[in-house]
Amino acid sequence: MLLFVFFIAVINLAVGYALGAGLRLPSISRWLPQRDERPVIADIDDAVPLSRVAPKSVPVIESAPAPAPTPAATPLREAAAKPKPSASDIMASLAAFREKLSHANFELDANQEDVAKFEASATQLQAASHEYLDEAVEVIKQLDELGAAGDATATATRDAVSSGATNVAAISSEIDGIIESGLSDGETRQKLLDRSQTLSEVALEVEMSAIQAASPEKPVAAAPIGKATGEVVRASNVAEIDRLFDDLEALLRDAEDDAVSHVAIVRLDAPPDAERSETVTAALEESIGAIAKEVLAEGQTFVPGAPAYLLLEGDTHDKALQRVERLRQQVEATVFSFDGDEIPVTVTCALADARKGDSREVVRAQLDEALGESGRLGGNKTFHHDGAFPTEAPRVKVAVEPRKLALA
Repeated sequence: MLLFVFFIAVINLAVGYALGAGLRLPSISRWLPQRDERPVIADIDDAVPLSRVAPKSVPVIESAPAPAPTPAATPLREAAAKPKPSASDIMASLAAFREKLSHANFELDANQEDVAKFEASATQLQAASHEYLDEAVEVIKQLDELGAAGDATATATRDAVSSGATNVAAISSEIDGIIESGLSDGETRQKLLDRSQTLSEVALEVEMSAIQAASPEKPVAAAPIGKATGEVVRASNVAEIDRLFDDLEALLRDAEDDAVSHVAIVRLDAPPDAERSETVTAALEESIGAIAKEVLAEGQTFVPGAPAYLLLEGDTHDKALQRVERLRQQVEATVFSFDGDEIPVTVTCALADARKGDSREVVRAQLDEALGESGRLGGNKTFHHDGAFPTEAPRVKVAVEPRKLALA
């Protein structure tokens, strides 16, 4: 046993000596299995996009560059340039904003006794007046462009719009001040309503003055509005329309409390496929006046224009609607021609009930609101305003004769 222990001690001593003599780890490590050297990774240029390397077993096929797109074939016939709008076309956009003013005035009058609703209507009026002025600036700009191109009609129209818009701006500023002062008392609400009515009248005068400026060869008639028993007077200014409403107010003053008088307006519908010249438009308005002369009763009034006005004195509602529908349907049944070309023509009509105590501004607003329904339901119809809201009038079948009419 002692010999075995002695043997182990000798072995340990020999190993320790060997280690101390210089058998170091590096010399041992060469006997261990070695790992392959790590590959050197080249520096990457950030400007070069990275790409996925295809597996070696799959050959990389370079795709040919995509061919340049083939330019579209030049049409054999270039589309015709869109014609520039005429002065009357440009004014039509302003008329749409003027209708907004009239509608706002109507709402203001209807809500005068309800402070909350009146304030909401006042805000609507204020917005409508600002939109009108913005549109007037755009209209003047477009008319200036036409005038610079040599359109004398546009220049005359522009001067009329500019002068009228200045008056509209002054009244609009007054309205802003009244609204800012508060609308809690009845006196202030009445003051705002008065200025609103004036604003609608002045805006209408702008249109009528522009029409007159654009057509100096058609002077305003000095005679009163013609009755159906006499000659239908061609007129398109505020004075003639005012006379019609003077007659209406006289009827309402003398009427029974439950009596109703009827006023209508007739508007030429826009042509479906082409611009209508001012010459053709004026000739059509005259022709509609001639048709109106046939359908009106004695003592009833017609004022040509854009739109035309009718005072249907003495008619019941059913009779007034029948008379307006006869006019509308006769225009539709007539083939108009100018220089040998047939012109499809339709009109849209509005009929309003006027009662004792109604002002002319209220009746005008009702007519505008009723006519405005054509934007939602389409033209070549008759719309009715009963004092509460506008609706499409029922179709009334009347006897009309197809006819042909050459425009001079």
